[in-house]
Amino acid sequence: ALKVAFVTEKLELSPKEAENFWPLYHSYIKEKKTLKASKSGKRKQIDEMTDKELELFIDEKFKQEKLALELKEKYYEKVKQVLPIKKVALLARVERQFKEEVLKRLRERRK
Repeated sequence: ALKVAFVTEKLELSPKEAENFWPLYHSYIKEKKTLKASKSGKRKQIDEMTDKELELFIDEKFKQEKLALELKEKYYEKVKQVLPIKKVALLARVERQFKEEVLKRLRERRK
């Protein structure tokens, strides 16, 4: 809820924009989590891997990065249909600002 309020405010989403944007965004986050969860389980440390295991590890990393980029591109195409391009361009910055704000609050709580 905090993220919805933060992003909505920072992007100055109109009610109509928010109504169309948030279902897409939540769908994107869900697919992104699914993609991350699909990574193989616990791995050996790099120093413990054979050359063949390292090659497979690197290939898998490239594959995951490619899938993550394809996912971003897919949702970029969808989001630009419901938001002005300037707001689409600002979205990544606003997401980073939100993360920084959350981390700042966590650090303050620890003190």
